[in-house]
Amino acid sequence: MKLVEIVKGSHSSEGTIETIRIITDLLLKKVGVVVGNCDGFVGNRMVFPYSEEAAFVVDEGSASVVDVDNALLEFGMAVGPFMMGDIAGNDIGYLVRKGKGLVNDINTGQPGLGRSDKERYTNLPDDLVTKFGRVGQKVGKGWYDYNIKIGKGRKPIPSKEVENFVRKRVVVSGETRQLTSREILERVLFPLVNTGFKCLEEGIARDPTDVDIIYLHGYGWPIWRGGGPMRWADEEIGLPRLLRKLQELQETFANPASEHFVPSKLLCKCVDAGLTLREYYDIGHHLHDDKVGDSGSGGEGNNRSRL
Repeated sequence: MKLVEIVKGSHSSEGTIETIRIITDLLLKKVGVVVGNCDGFVGNRMVFPYSEEAAFVVDEGSASVVDVDNALLEFGMAVGPFMMGDIAGNDIGYLVRKGKGLVNDINTGQPGLGRSDKERYTNLPDDLVTKFGRVGQKVGKGWYDYNIKIGKGRKPIPSKEVENFVRKRVVVSGETRQLTSREILERVLFPLVNTGFKCLEEGIARDPTDVDIIYLHGYGWPIWRGGGPMRWADEEIGLPRLLRKLQELQETFANPASEHFVPSKLLCKCVDAGLTLREYYDIGHHLHDDKVGDSGSGGEGNNRSRL
């Protein structure tokens, strides 16, 4: 991986950060991006809702594991979210959620103490690990099966066990509808982009280009899709459309709810001011901070949506 996130702590000196940048760029020959300190920093913080929403889509019966990954592959991502989980190790994500007190108690089956009943949660990825031991490529089975004789054990093979497991979980009603590829992309990528906006508004990322560089060099974002998720939102999706869809999803999934559907204040500012994110950082960052109207307006402004 080319990416290195250089995390600047509250006591890090500029000299230290500059030294690390030089080591990263010149000695390691990698791409260093300075970020702030928070859970997941920038890259993983944005990928958390992306992976979580992918699991929700499957758990509700709106698409299969293969459908979701194929939608992302067709979009241009190097791997889909479930393929990525198998590469990284599904047990890693499980242990992170366990450490946060989110997973169900193994004895009582009750929700973890770190989880509110008002918060959306799917235990599908947890069950995959704890009930089936499907932690990923390293054991030959995760969301997919792997055969050492096929692609050196790295080629994902659709799993009948996972397919049956999911089918038994999903109570398919007459109202259940299969999502289109576009709808899958909106469900999993819009929360990722929204979280990128939140990283910017909190100062965890310093500039939209930094976020784009992180995703180009660390997460397999296709360079021809706007050059990164933030530029993609500006130039291909359009911020008004992004805001409207997030508001729609926030209303659809209101009880229990997901924080990643709550529109970023920065996104709302940009839309209210009629600016793209790039314009906001280039010319409007200081001019419009105190001149923003209702954050829920979703107005069109000068920001056109390219469908």
